[in-house]
Amino acid sequence: MRKTAYQHVVACNVCQINSYKNELPAGRLIPIVTSYPNEIVILDLLGPYPASRIKRYRYILVITDHFSKWLEVIPLKKASAKIIVDTLFENYISRYGAPVKMISDNGPQFISEIFE
Repeated sequence: MRKTAYQHVVACNVCQINSYKNELPAGRLIPIVTSYPNEIVILDLLGPYPASRIKRYRYILVITDHFSKWLEVIPLKKASAKIIVDTLFENYISRYGAPVKMISDNGPQFISEIFE
């Protein structure tokens, strides 16, 4: 009986339209506006992936300039906050200067004290 009722509710358009939604409503989206390159940089960390054959990289740090959409993709062996900060200085800030603001997805590496 329960299975029959479930199948009926799933197949019924009126039931689907009027069913209770247990999802939160979407938040208001606010666009990020930039005026010049290197004003806002977005950071993301991908991985872990299987280690590469020669240098054993497992993570990828992606740095995106929000104004120009320029990408820097840097392979990493480990994903600690210290390694990410050192990599940012060596591979990005030393070439382009320090960005005004950095945005991340608040992963554990990006909310560490060393990152602030």
